Amino acid sequence: MNRRAAWICLALAGCVTPPESPQARLKPGSWVEAKGRMVNGKPVVDEIDELARTDSDKADKVEVTGAAQPISATELQLVGVKLTRDAETEYEDDKKQAIEPFTPASGEWVRAKLRSKDGAHKLRTLRKSETREQFKVEGELSEVNMADSELVVGGIKLPFVQGASIGTLNDRASDDPLALFKADDQKGVPFTIQATENLFLGGSGSFDYTAKDEYDLDPTNERDQQQTSGSMNLDLLYLFPDKSSYAIFEGGGGRSDTDNDSPTRQDTSNENAQVTRAAVSLAVAQKWQLLIGRTDFEDEREWLFDRTLDGFRLIYNDGPWRFDLGGAYGRDFLATSNSTENTQIGVTMLRYRMDPDWWIGTYLLGRNDTGPLDHEPVLFGLRSIDERKYGFSHSAELGFASGHSRWASNNSNSTNDEQADHTEGIRGWAFDVMAKYTLENDWRPNVLLGYAYGSGEKDSSSHMGYRQSGYHDNNGKIGGVTSIRYYGDVFRPELSNIAIFTAAASFRPFENAAISFIYHTYVQDYAAQTQPINDLRIGTGSVPNGRDPMLGSEIDLVFGYRGGFWTFEAVLGRFEPGPAFDNQDPATKFDLTLRFSF
Repeated sequence: MNRRAAWICLALAGCVTPPESPQARLKPGSWVEAKGRMVNGKPVVDEIDELARTDSDKADKVEVTGAAQPISATELQLVGVKLTRDAETEYEDDKKQAIEPFTPASGEWVRAKLRSKDGAHKLRTLRKSETREQFKVEGELSEVNMADSELVVGGIKLPFVQGASIGTLNDRASDDPLALFKADDQKGVPFTIQATENLFLGGSGSFDYTAKDEYDLDPTNERDQQQTSGSMNLDLLYLFPDKSSYAIFEGGGGRSDTDNDSPTRQDTSNENAQVTRAAVSLAVAQKWQLLIGRTDFEDEREWLFDRTLDGFRLIYNDGPWRFDLGGAYGRDFLATSNSTENTQIGVTMLRYRMDPDWWIGTYLLGRNDTGPLDHEPVLFGLRSIDERKYGFSHSAELGFASGHSRWASNNSNSTNDEQADHTEGIRGWAFDVMAKYTLENDWRPNVLLGYAYGSGEKDSSSHMGYRQSGYHDNNGKIGGVTSIRYYGDVFRPELSNIAIFTAAASFRPFENAAISFIYHTYVQDYAAQTQPINDLRIGTGSVPNGRDPMLGSEIDLVFGYRGGFWTFEAVLGRFEPGPAFDNQDPATKFDLTLRFSF
């Protein structure tokens, strides 16, 4: 099955028309806003957005915001354009109130209203402006030169970088569920085949190879493992005539093979076929969206959840405000066995967008679990996420947990297993802060520092500390082009009874590819045998001993590529156990993923 899946992917690559480049979607005559930065004294655009045109947006109207460079008493340069002030020029403060004529200082930010005629620009209004990270040119797009990577807005020639962010009026908001699905590097589908005016087809195929070595931290025990898997999915997207409502369907199947080195453990194979998505999204009223069916419950960092569940989501969007209300139960019809069975979820989220790159929000999530684990946390939290392309950006989470969950005692059995023998209350809190700085050059190097903490309790306590939802993946982009496990790919702990320090660096050696180095240290809040849940195999020496809180450290090397139809990722990770473990052999993992989508 694995070989067949790979060959099918290659065959599809040869018969599907490459997707239209983002720049090609920009049409001359549209009204746009181009943003960018000055590089060696010249403007370079890295973001272009089409705007709704108003009656006052005439072809000769141009607005430019940027840092002024005075040339003489009457001349200045703004975003590479030479402007001359005259007796008809009007002056305003940053509140749009008329003021006396002023001469901007070098580097002072201003906003200029211009008229473009016969290749020249007349300065009509000069307004003071707050300092910004990017210049802005708003006007009519008259030319897009793909060969020279140059566009003309309001008569102003502006070079743009390859891979510039492009947004058109037909695009959905970046946090729209369909937009999130299409942009996801692990499951997204671009729907490149247009069967009819409203029906679009797509699909994906993937191959994955994983090798795990010494996951029980014991070199004397043969428990190493290799796993290969392949899958194929077919997707359909139907856009209703209003273009706001749609129906989506995805079905597929695959096979996985697990080879165990241990002579006492049998190799296994598993084949599956299932419906992974089947939902309808309706524009039920102005600014309201209702999704019903098997749909994605996902947040940007997958700190809360990343699961496909059967249920509903009601979303309200009004300018910077967004409200999301949802309820669902686990997949158990036309689906393979999964961890969401016998569980239900209710969630409400509210967010406010401070600017296009930064939003703050709050959430309330409750989980019901009728299975043997009886994991029923109630989570409340505050969030702030800033995803700027250059300069400083950040993410911050502050969460509180209550409820209860069932645990197994440390009796040489798996913790959190179906024979769990007692229930404890959940009472704790957690936070996660990350700060990143990205330099502005072709390699886009960045550095990141992060610290996450989930409260815990002693083994003798009558309750446990903070717990995550059980739907979480702790997976996101921290500087590369593909998503990674930002708490570590080998140890991969739940944020419970643990403090995690993270240092990372990434760079892009060529277009659409990135190399990331990530380092973690792990320390228990309380030395205990039961927390945190992690990816190590349960054994007599790979369960924390409860005497020392120093769990260990991990380093991951990640190479990711995403371009055209293809996504490629290779991860090499190594976990060095600390004195919290009686076994001391490092655990290593190599994971290779190749994915094709169309």
